[in-house]
Amino acid sequence: TKEQTLGFSGGGFTTREALKTRTFWLLSFAFLFQQVGTSALAVHIVPYLESVNISTEIAATAVTGLTLVSLIGRFGFGFLGDFTNKRYLIAIALTLQAVGLLVFSFIKGNQAWLIILFLVIYAPGYGGPIPLRPALQADYFGTRSYGTIMGLMSLISMVGGLVSPVVAGWIFDTTGSYQFAWWLFAIITVPAVPLI
Repeated sequence: TKEQTLGFSGGGFTTREALKTRTFWLLSFAFLFQQVGTSALAVHIVPYLESVNISTEIAATAVTGLTLVSLIGRFGFGFLGDFTNKRYLIAIALTLQAVGLLVFSFIKGNQAWLIILFLVIYAPGYGGPIPLRPALQADYFGTRSYGTIMGLMSLISMVGGLVSPVVAGWIFDTTGSYQFAWWLFAIITVPAVPLI
């Protein structure tokens, strides 16, 4: 198909043509579901860890660790994307994110070691799609309207990223715990895998 043969030829879809494809919407909604978990976790990681009796210092270290370990995913998945189907790699990364959120939900003050397990699973999955997403978009739609198409995809996926931190905060305020939020967001991440 036209979508599969464009590569980096410099040609490609106009924005209007891209919006008429199933691919545009599948990718947009896949990343919408992904943003639900990643955005909520980014906003609430320190408050959550403090709420389960993890010290502020360890919580701050976890944030730094998340950033550093995600570099493994960014480089590793990006490198593999030059030789392997990017869709499958993103699906693997999204699966790691969902599993990582479940692990995250079980962290308690007396089980701080789970932070390490969380970082090992979640962080590479978080970093993986960062280089793959724009490359996959170029594979499908070319570079003719690359920036506009990316902006529209981001606008759609951003909805998940805007709503989920508010929902996580509401769940905590209502129940006194973030655990249900992490379970919910892990489940919501799962549909992104078949969509990819």
